[in-house]
Amino acid sequence: MRTRSFVSSRNTMHLSVKNLLSLALLLLLQFYAAAQRLSFFNLKVEDGLAQSQATCLTQDQRGNLWIGTYGGLSRYDGQKIKNYTVSDGLLSNSILSIFFSQSGMLYLCTGEGMQYFDGTRFFTVKTTDGKIISNIAQIVEDDRKQLYLLKSDLSVYKLQEGKDTAVLSKELGSCTTLFFHNGRLYTADTTGTISIHNGKKPGQVEESISGIDGAFVIRIFADSRSRIWCATTKGITRREGKNLVLFRTKNGTVADNISLSIAEDNSGNIWFSGGSGALQITDSTANHIRQRNGLTDNIVYCLLRDREGNIWMGTDGAGVFRYSGGPFVSLDEANGLPNKQVTGITGSKDGTLYFSEYMGRIVRYEPQNGSMKTVDIPGLPVGSILNIAWQENKGLWIGTRNDGLLLVQGKNIIRYKSKSAENPESIFCLHVGKDSVLYAGYHHGILCVKDNSETRIDMSDASPQCITHAGKDSIFAATTKGIRLFVDYRPASFEHPDFLDKSDIQCMVFDKGLLYMGTAEKGIEVLNIHTRETTALNTKNGLSSDFIYTLTKDRENNIWAGTGTGICRIASSGHKFTIQVFRKANGIIGLESNSNASYLDPYGKIWFGTTEGISCYAPNANPVKPKALSIVLQSVTLLGGKEIDPAYYSEKEGWYGIAKNLQLPYRFNNLSFAFQAITLSPTQNIQYRYTLEDGSHTQVSEWTDANIINFSSLEPGNYTLRVSCKIDGVLQKVLLIYSFRIKTPFHKSIWFIITIIGLAILCGVYLQYAAHRRRQKRQAREEAFRREEQNKVRERTAEDFHDEVGNRLTRINLLANVLKTKLPAENTDAQRILQQIQDNSLQLYAGTRDILWSLQTSNDNLYEILNHIRDLAIELFSETGIAFSLFGNEESFREYKMPLDKSRNFIMIWKEALNNCLKYANANKVMLQVSRLPENLIQVRLVDNGTGFAANEKYQGNGLKNMQARASRMDATFEILSAATGTQIVLIMKEK
Repeated sequence: MRTRSFVSSRNTMHLSVKNLLSLALLLLLQFYAAAQRLSFFNLKVEDGLAQSQATCLTQDQRGNLWIGTYGGLSRYDGQKIKNYTVSDGLLSNSILSIFFSQSGMLYLCTGEGMQYFDGTRFFTVKTTDGKIISNIAQIVEDDRKQLYLLKSDLSVYKLQEGKDTAVLSKELGSCTTLFFHNGRLYTADTTGTISIHNGKKPGQVEESISGIDGAFVIRIFADSRSRIWCATTKGITRREGKNLVLFRTKNGTVADNISLSIAEDNSGNIWFSGGSGALQITDSTANHIRQRNGLTDNIVYCLLRDREGNIWMGTDGAGVFRYSGGPFVSLDEANGLPNKQVTGITGSKDGTLYFSEYMGRIVRYEPQNGSMKTVDIPGLPVGSILNIAWQENKGLWIGTRNDGLLLVQGKNIIRYKSKSAENPESIFCLHVGKDSVLYAGYHHGILCVKDNSETRIDMSDASPQCITHAGKDSIFAATTKGIRLFVDYRPASFEHPDFLDKSDIQCMVFDKGLLYMGTAEKGIEVLNIHTRETTALNTKNGLSSDFIYTLTKDRENNIWAGTGTGICRIASSGHKFTIQVFRKANGIIGLESNSNASYLDPYGKIWFGTTEGISCYAPNANPVKPKALSIVLQSVTLLGGKEIDPAYYSEKEGWYGIAKNLQLPYRFNNLSFAFQAITLSPTQNIQYRYTLEDGSHTQVSEWTDANIINFSSLEPGNYTLRVSCKIDGVLQKVLLIYSFRIKTPFHKSIWFIITIIGLAILCGVYLQYAAHRRRQKRQAREEAFRREEQNKVRERTAEDFHDEVGNRLTRINLLANVLKTKLPAENTDAQRILQQIQDNSLQLYAGTRDILWSLQTSNDNLYEILNHIRDLAIELFSETGIAFSLFGNEESFREYKMPLDKSRNFIMIWKEALNNCLKYANANKVMLQVSRLPENLIQVRLVDNGTGFAANEKYQGNGLKNMQARASRMDATFEILSAATGTQIVLIMKEK
């Protein structure tokens, strides 16, 4: 542990000007100090504190306590400590002053200069000349978020929050301390005068307070009643009018302690830190609180009242202490107990208390003045005092092991001698009833003593273990053979469950028809003597331990139980029992109580003897009520503690590193959240409940002690997590809210649904298309098969037709020639008829030849068809003087297939056209031209140079109509253009 001087290490003021400060420390007045130990909680290096010398304290908006030490900066959240050192960015591990601004920035002065911390990193603060500002003893902030920095050379700098450059404040001059209160800035100069400035115009003094001559003002403080207190080099002062006056106690003592810090506790007491412990001042008294009172004899550097009302004290080498004004005070060896293991407690009506301790001594204690006196009992061996009891008008009774019953009256110790029977050797229990009778339980009986009378209750089969009063003339006794009731010293009928007789009952108390029985290892059994119903109270429903050593009833009819691990208060309402547990955090000095060691004094206080000393509960105390200042989210991770990839959030919040704007892919839908309610007060139990909302559903948990939530297989959506808490059964106002998003996977998104629907439609279309294609292919195969069969039929038909018809026509022609030669030449009619027969047979043969040509499948293409028409035209126009030509027939037209019916219509159109040219056109030139047109069209045009015909002339006959009909059957357009220079016949058809 490092050592340092009382003032220079604090850097509170300019020591070269005021060396009287260290001198005045030597003159520290010792005020009356109560002998009892107060309820302090000590935070030490063993608890995680960076270092034991706590130089300064502050609290952030979330409620965390920040502690500056010589070994770094510590943050305490009520349960654990996080430390920051030079490895985290501090200029030095020596922290001299710290301050949390209104906007949540931590300002601190280290041994190497001033910095501020935003939760992520440390930044340095410099002066206008670029140097790091240092030796800052005090930091205050006004309502405009203007920071004032008081240096150890008494100069003041101004720093606008969020900036890193401090500017010298010339208007304030030299100051020994700064204080901002009710919108006004208080400064103290080197003469001890306090100036009160306009809060919006520092330097404009509105009021002055005169100080004490030669007194240097170290700190200024305003209490809850707006009284101004000052710590000066000449002691503690308080404002009266326009002057500071030394504070005096009720008996006129001047409080000339040297103090470095001031705070007010929850009961309105003013605390001053000092060179050895602390000073607690009420309206009329000053109590020096030191190690014997549970604090420390070391220097207390700083005081801080947190937002719950706890007083925190930073010390030199003893860590940090918390005072919560708890209802428990304690006594141990440091307060004068000869032995900390107290085995019995009793007291008289005037408030005097008597304690028995393990070594066999009796302690007489006066709570009003702290006087403690030890009385030795000659001849008693160690551990021989089993119990004690005070009987008014008699004195202090002592029950011993093997040494009988003793009575202490003043300085006299009397061994009780029975008037009616043999003296009992061992006294198992003592009880003074409401009838002022002393009941002493011994082997096989109870001795009843009042005034000078004595009565015995004989129990030949059992020995009493504990006794309690049931009424003015009745008692219950728990014996080795069960529970028994005695009325007017005689056994009485008492119906109760048999199992109670088998319970190892250690202590009892009776209240309003309920008999409370403390057992060994089974908790407390509560018997309703009217209904014979029992209720078990144990660790399963709230007790701290199932081993019960003492039971005591207070003035509010609550039952107090001293157990193996703490003290429990039991309140009953009808058939409902409420249990509150008190442990060391509440100020109890020892967790394990001793048998028969509890007592309700005349002032309503309850005293408990433990293995570590005595704890006393004061019902009129005003302890701090724990309150959650916030619920902080400490971590958000994937299940298993795996960190979340930074790609899934925008940034991290500085103080706890929580991901902001978290958007996770669906495959990372298993999350773990850790959180904590921030309270710096002693608590018994903190419970949490969460709700998780996703817009359509809300998941609500039961109340639980666990502060970690795991979610698995979260569905896609926008989530909001809300966490509330209860402290010691009281619902807190704070709420943790955190929003995040689980992205919808593609297979669950609307686009996936649209895609699936689209694919389904496409599949349906494809299936329809495939089915159609299959039908087409099947039809094509069938058509090809049918065409193949047709072609075969056509080929056979052509062959058969050629053979049969050709032969028959040839035979007709030959027979006609034979007949012609046999007829006389003079028979011209017969000759003419025979000639007609021959001509018709030849024409019929020519016509059948054309049909036979069409039946050949090799001719089912445009190229062959055009050549066939050419051949027909040449044959038709031979010896007529008409020249015929064909243009544009290409080999590529072989790919243009024409079915039989279409090719037949095509040929018949042009045969008709050629015959018309021969018969009516009077032309000498005829041209058939074939050409390709855009959009896959083929144009066939027959042109002659004849005389033409009138377009509106109506022709008789069916030639043109047949041509039009055939073109329509071919799905082709047909047009005739006629002029005096000739006629054009145009046929346009699609190329397939």
